[in-house]
Amino acid sequence: MEKMRVLVVDDHALMRRGLVETLAEMESVKVVGEAENGTQAVEMVIDLDPEIVLMDVHMPEGGGVEAVRMLKKDHQHPASIIMLTISDRDDDLIGALEAGADGYLLKNIKSDDLILALKQVRTGQGILDPAVTSQVMRAVKTPQQHDEKVHISRREQDVLDCIVEGQTTEQIAANLIISPNTVKTHISNILRKLNVSNRREAISQAISQGLVKVQKE
Repeated sequence: MEKMRVLVVDDHALMRRGLVETLAEMESVKVVGEAENGTQAVEMVIDLDPEIVLMDVHMPEGGGVEAVRMLKKDHQHPASIIMLTISDRDDDLIGALEAGADGYLLKNIKSDDLILALKQVRTGQGILDPAVTSQVMRAVKTPQQHDEKVHISRREQDVLDCIVEGQTTEQIAANLIISPNTVKTHISNILRKLNVSNRREAISQAISQGLVKVQKE
């Protein structure tokens, strides 16, 4: 299998260099470029066509979330984007997901976990740092539904909450005491109702639709 082509985007030179050196030690990764802000990242994605972009959230001259929004509109260069940041703020996480980010990780992630995350995103899976996921889930509640919002059943809501928590199909089945096939059916119904194609998009749409809501501190 070809090496994963990765673009690193961070405004802190030392942090960026350290990440590049860490990635260089991974046999399955090839760093194709470095950028120090979102504006450069957009330009370099077009020029270098990386497979995955590791990008900070807060940067001068073009932040990460805005860069994600712009890159996701460029269907000729469909790079997967993982936010790699020190920020565990709910608004940063939700903003990145709504913009279309494929993952959200904290910078204290271990090398082994980082390479696993890259491989997961490469196969089309979304990835959330467990610390951020737990923080979000503690603040999630199901609001009252309104006519203009997508309506899902109580069991679909249970499954959706598990998806937001980052659980696998098998974990959802065990926690809800239902079969994996039943979980898959509920997930298919959720994706259809939200008009999305994968779990990451489902999380983003669920937040936008108000099916899950993060309480601001």
